[in-house]
Amino acid sequence: MSTENKLESWYQTQVEIGEDVVSRTIQGEEVILDMNEGLYFGLDEVGTQIWSGLKEKKTIPAICENLKEKFEENPDKIQEDLFQFLNSLRTRKLIRTL
Repeated sequence: MSTENKLESWYQTQVEIGEDVVSRTIQGEEVILDMNEGLYFGLDEVGTQIWSGLKEKKTIPAICENLKEKFEENPDKIQEDLFQFLNSLRTRKLIRTL
C-alpha cells in the first residue's frame, strides 16, 4: 500500500484514546501513562499537538491541518510524520481505531 493510500485510510478512520490511558500537560508538554503496562511517554511539541487534537476528538484531517498551520514544514512530511506517530500510538495500544 502506498503512503498516499495509508494516509487516506487514516483520514477515514475515527480514533479514540485507550480507556486505560491517562495524560497530563506538564510545562507545555504532554505526558501519557499506560495504566495497563505501567509505562509513561513524554511527547515533544508536535506530539503534544497531535495528542491534544485526539483528546478534543478532532478528526485526523483536522489534526493534520492544525499541524500544517502551526509548523513550517513540508506538508507531505507533516502527513507522513502524523501517520507514523498514529501507528506508533496504535501499536502501543494508546489509541484505538473505531
